[in-house]
Amino acid sequence: MDDALDDACALVPSCGRLLDARSVDGNEAELRRDEHSVGEQQGQDGQQAERDTDGPTLVTESTNQVRVTPAQAGAASAAMALGAWVQGGVGFGSALVAAPLLALVDTSFVPGPVTLVTTVLNLFIIRAADAAAFDREVRWSIGGLVPGTVAAGATLLALSAEGLSVAFAVLVIVAVALTASGVNVEKRPSTLFGAGVLSGFMGTISGIGGPPVALLYQHESGPTLRATLPRYFLVGGAITMVTLFAVGKLGREEVLQALVLLPGMLVGLAGSSWLAGHVDRRTARPFVLILSTVAAVSVLLKELL
Repeated sequence: MDDALDDACALVPSCGRLLDARSVDGNEAELRRDEHSVGEQQGQDGQQAERDTDGPTLVTESTNQVRVTPAQAGAASAAMALGAWVQGGVGFGSALVAAPLLALVDTSFVPGPVTLVTTVLNLFIIRAADAAAFDREVRWSIGGLVPGTVAAGATLLALSAEGLSVAFAVLVIVAVALTASGVNVEKRPSTLFGAGVLSGFMGTISGIGGPPVALLYQHESGPTLRATLPRYFLVGGAITMVTLFAVGKLGREEVLQALVLLPGMLVGLAGSSWLAGHVDRRTARPFVLILSTVAAVSVLLKELL
């Protein structure tokens, strides 16, 4: 076959050029196939490299979502210790003291982490309280928690991070005003229910839901307060945590941040017995309110200026 082609080419001068062109075309086609194969391999390698790069990046981002420095952790734990110390010694003020200070350290500590830790704190206080002094009328306030918390959940979905900080600061100031007012509101089913609605809303957004209900119990005896309010706050904390989880504000990161606060809570609770024996409630009350107001105003100015 090759001899025949050679003989034919001897008769036709342009045949060599045709064969050379055909050979070049074949070589070009083969080169194109090779280039296409190399391109596909490079594309696959690039996709694999992207997957390999994305994997660690996603893990790193997920791990670093809890951005708390050692200094912040220490300050946050100290704020929680102060709140637990005040509540254990004076009978009120855990979230009212701790939440505004925590927001100054890092706004991510509220409302989820502080709600988790104050719920645990209430469990300890309930164990030490006299169950016989429990006031069953507080069930009306517990009933009001549900609509208030649902409304707060919808608000959380609508607010930006900056809007949430502003709302938090405003609600802290409202809580302080309610606590400081000392206004005499009769404790009856309608007022208890309304206080529960307001408490659920405030507690879910700011972590401070106590003042509306505590206002109605301000003239009750110490044993009644210690037996009733922690149980109410325990139920309120549970409802709030479910709502925060449903709207994406309570997850792994918030649990890890709550663990940062837990040692401070235990230290503050352990030292609160000394405070109870040396500090009168009326003496401590103004300092607690002033501290909370200053912290809340600081958060507000931080976001607005």
